[in-house]
Amino acid sequence: MSLASRLDLREPAYLVDGSSFVYRAFYAHPDLKRGDGFPTNVLHIVLRLLLKLLREEKPARLAFLLDGKGPTFRHGLYPAYKAQRPPAPEGLVLQIEPLKQAVQLLGLPLLVSEGCEADDLMASLAAGFKAERPVVLVGSDKDLKQCLDSRVLLWDPGTKTEKVTTLEEFRAETGLDPAQWPDFQALTGDSSDNI
Repeated sequence: MSLASRLDLREPAYLVDGSSFVYRAFYAHPDLKRGDGFPTNVLHIVLRLLLKLLREEKPARLAFLLDGKGPTFRHGLYPAYKAQRPPAPEGLVLQIEPLKQAVQLLGLPLLVSEGCEADDLMASLAAGFKAERPVVLVGSDKDLKQCLDSRVLLWDPGTKTEKVTTLEEFRAETGLDPAQWPDFQALTGDSSDNI
């Protein structure tokens, strides 16, 4: 049974945080390669996830979002933003263009963010779409929790026990409203972003 039917969602828009799944796939199965040594772990795992989503959810509206190259507006505000992170591994970078091509061959809109991150773009799109239809943010980035709403939920199908976070679950788990989430993260810091 699909997520939409389980939660009684009428024609939701699915926004997939492709960058999140790319990194998870790369590190989850680092040894997947073609016979000539070309890495295929990202391609195999992310496309398998997308095909499962298309088959089970049958979405009328779905977009796949990726981070663009180069710095974001955050680097201008805080030059040390993500400064501790090493550059993306070559094996990951080699798979990005083939992945973009595959997403487009599946007939899916591919949005590559420039000057911001994919989850920034997801947040903007969710804010615009939620008046018209439910929005399912497909990803695991904790920053997306600030987008939760009665018509916006967060779904991570990339784990063995898929995780769905609704507004009610978020409030029960944290005692916060989504609008308070950025303040909470600012107070606690985020080592993955070097904050």
